[in-house]
Amino acid sequence: MVDLSDSKGSRKSPLEVLKENFGQSLRGLSKRDKFTLIVLLGQVARYSDENYSLIDAYRELPGENIPERLFKLLPELSENLTEINLLNLCQKLIENIKKES
Repeated sequence: MVDLSDSKGSRKSPLEVLKENFGQSLRGLSKRDKFTLIVLLGQVARYSDENYSLIDAYRELPGENIPERLFKLLPELSENLTEINLLNLCQKLIENIKKES
C-alpha cells in the first residue's frame, strides 16, 4: 500500500533498504530483477487507494521468479512505501538500467 502522505518517519526508505542489501549502485540486482521491481511498484501505485503490497503485486505476476533474497525483502520494502519513495525508487532503478545498457 502506498502512503500518500509525505511524512518522514525513522524507517528506512525502500531505496535505502535495497542499497544495504544489493550495494550502493544496486549492482547486486540483475537487469531483469530491476524491471520486475518497476512492474511491481507500478502495480502498487495503481492500487494505492487499497491495502495492496508488493507481495500482492508479485503474486499476480504470471510466471515471474525473483531471487529469494529479494522476495524476502518485499514486505520491508512495502513498509515505508510513500508516493515519493516509490517514485524515487523507480527513478533509481531506471537510471541503473540505462547505465547497464
